[in-house]
Amino acid sequence: MDLNKNIHLFVSLACLCILSFSISHVVCSPFAGKPVLDPVLLKICGATENPTLCANSVLPLLHGPVDLVNVLKSEIDATIKEASIILKQITKMNNTATSKEVKSALESCQQMYRDAIDNLKETKTFAEARNAVDVINKLSGVASCYSTCDDSFADFQLQSPLNTQNFNWFIQILLSLGNLLK
Repeated sequence: MDLNKNIHLFVSLACLCILSFSISHVVCSPFAGKPVLDPVLLKICGATENPTLCANSVLPLLHGPVDLVNVLKSEIDATIKEASIILKQITKMNNTATSKEVKSALESCQQMYRDAIDNLKETKTFAEARNAVDVINKLSGVASCYSTCDDSFADFQLQSPLNTQNFNWFIQILLSLGNLLK
């Protein structure tokens, strides 16, 4: 991991530490409030393309020992939460959409994000069994759901109005973590 990623991760985690003293995997030192992050979590998240988002999304949901399987399961939970937020966004937009093309695309997206959540839930079972092949296959299905939703808008020459950037990052982080199971 390069120096800029380390600095960015450290600063982000310092902010997170200040905001949440109850997290057991980040302990705030009485000396200048510097966080002491579990080195295993730092190493695991450091192997992803976005270590800061990985650590920030995993920490509030991490239960039990810090290991690859628990980090992966916590990141899956964070991704399910993000997909649920997008589903609510889709429902709101669908209720106010007037264009039949937009409604059609939104209905397709709604099904895709429901499928993504189902795939993510199944992925947790494979993660617990350390079954890297099935984890990657299920996560590829989640990535396909994301792409299919975007394609639903592109089919009508429309730009997707959905805010899915974090979801895309979560998928990339999950794929990196899944590859670590091998």
